[in-house]
Amino acid sequence: MGSRSPYGETCNSLKAELISGGSSGGSAVAVARGQAAFSLGTDTAGSGRVPAHLNRLVGYKPSLGAWPVKGVVPACESLDCVSVFAWSLDDALAVDRVARGSCSGDPWSRELPVPGCSLPSRICVPIAGMVGFFGPFAAEYERAWAMSLARIRGLGIPVEEVDASIYEEAAAILYEGPWVAERWAGLEAFVEANEGRLFPVTERILRSGADGKHTAASLFKVMHKLQAYKLEARKRLEDAVLVMPTAGGTWTREQVRLDPVATNRDMGRYTNHCNLLDMCAVAVPSCDVAPDLPFGITFFASAEREDLIRGAATLFEATIALEREGV
Repeated sequence: MGSRSPYGETCNSLKAELISGGSSGGSAVAVARGQAAFSLGTDTAGSGRVPAHLNRLVGYKPSLGAWPVKGVVPACESLDCVSVFAWSLDDALAVDRVARGSCSGDPWSRELPVPGCSLPSRICVPIAGMVGFFGPFAAEYERAWAMSLARIRGLGIPVEEVDASIYEEAAAILYEGPWVAERWAGLEAFVEANEGRLFPVTERILRSGADGKHTAASLFKVMHKLQAYKLEARKRLEDAVLVMPTAGGTWTREQVRLDPVATNRDMGRYTNHCNLLDMCAVAVPSCDVAPDLPFGITFFASAEREDLIRGAATLFEATIALEREGV
């Protein structure tokens, strides 16, 4: 969440007492403060979308493998993805045209052509009551979600309320099941060589991947369950996009210091499912819930339908621009 770095905490670009989001908060803040036209992040669970949301930026997460990940320090190699922060979707897609493509030295990359831009036939949103909010601005975030839903319903595309429990159940797999063992597999040698030198909560989470309860059998059971979730998600989003809040709240930096695990879990509530279900996503600003306190939404689609999130997000951006101009 921007709170654990050898170089100190990264402050939110708009309100210094709040978190910047993470783990790529520094990249987002560099763009938000005008130090770079765009920046790259990593997005295994939401690190390329939550910081965009908290700093009033666009965060584009392509389909897994669309951009090479060679040279990225692994978090979960099978889920790691490079993303981009930018001021607009057009800028993010300009970076995508350069970065996209397979890499012969990267076993995770695949050839996915540059997508077009198409409007979905449906926009799916969670059933009323299935979206929860948290943190010191929970009430403001809830109002902002209601405003965002009104905008979505005004896009001229049919809106369908769906049961979002499948996404919540998939998200839980990332940290609460055997998938955490992949983090240990990638970083075991580094952790053992630097025992006691890592940030304590980080080392504790990484070492949990070596827990004896994470057996090969438990991993395969979860993989089979996840495969069924993927099939269901693909069926639901045939020619459609899913929209959720990018995050259901935010925290002060002090609150995160006091309870780093629970606060981080909350921040990933609407992002962690994405790569596990082989989805693409783009986080875009929607409205401010208070002065210098932005709120954003994320469009999701199946990996092979990046054209749909591009089309829907472009239309949403245009609607907001017209509102600002008083049209």
